[in-house]
Amino acid sequence: MKYLLILVIFLFSCTSNKYILVTNTGNTQGTYYYIKYLSENGKNFQKDIDSILNDIDLSLSIYNDNSIISKINNGDSVKTDWLFNSVFKISKEVYEKTNGDFDCSINPLVNYWGFYNYTGSKEIFIDTLEIISVLNNIGSTYNSMGDNQNALKSCLKSIELKIEIEDDAYSFLWSYFSTSFVYAALDDFKNAKNNIEKSLEIQENLKFKMLK
Repeated sequence: MKYLLILVIFLFSCTSNKYILVTNTGNTQGTYYYIKYLSENGKNFQKDIDSILNDIDLSLSIYNDNSIISKINNGDSVKTDWLFNSVFKISKEVYEKTNGDFDCSINPLVNYWGFYNYTGSKEIFIDTLEIISVLNNIGSTYNSMGDNQNALKSCLKSIELKIEIEDDAYSFLWSYFSTSFVYAALDDFKNAKNNIEKSLEIQENLKFKMLK
């Protein structure tokens, strides 16, 4: 189990006040915290600490199903707060500086691989078709936040990955179709039209194969 250890020491000038070492422990962000600090007359800040950590937990904890980030990852409509907005802004900057290699909308793949649930007790079987299906949801976080530029980059990255693994036609049909909506949101109707035409072309080819 992970532990968060924080040691805070306050140095004070010589006064008549008495400073006592106080220890606070608790749960947060799917782990534990352990804090020690010197406090005047032994004043305990446990409630203040828990209040701050609870605000962070309700906004940014992926271990809390009711947090803002969990609801967004589930595709729910939710009003964000300044904590989430600050982290999301930084994640976009990192996304752009890494040319999409760091993508905060990657949560569907993270869940598929079981990074938060895997105990090492059983072998993981990789289903390429399932991974392909999951790739269709990459970029949805940016899209739900109205960040259509980065949503588009994620969608195109997903298509690129599908080309590399030689994905099936049905998946490409859906990818081009959903990407067309992102282009339209950016008022790029030419590329929106091109992507719709690609999806319709794939659809016609699939119908032709079924009739043969």
